[in-house]
Amino acid sequence: MRCSRWFSPAVFSRVAEEPPEEVEPPKLPEIMRLAVLVNMLDAENAIAPAGALCMLSTGAVKENTAYAGGPPRPTRAHRRARAQP
Repeated sequence: MRCSRWFSPAVFSRVAEEPPEEVEPPKLPEIMRLAVLVNMLDAENAIAPAGALCMLSTGAVKENTAYAGGPPRPTRAHRRARAQP
C-alpha cells in the first residue's frame, strides 16, 4: 500500500516553498507594562501587621480577635527624653 496523498513529496514541496508569515508582536509602552504589574501585585498581595490576621485550617484568612494593635509610635518628646542621659 502506498502512502496517502498527504505525505506525498508534492505536498511537502508546496509547504516548503511558502515562507513563514512574520507576525509582529503587539507593542506596549513600558508604562503600560509597569501599570499591569502593579495592578497584579496589588490584587494578589496584602500588607498587615504581624498577628493581625490568622489562617484557619481550611486556608481562609480572618481577622485575629486577640490582636490589640501594635505598640504606639514614639513621639519626638519621647525620643529626645531617651537620648538625654
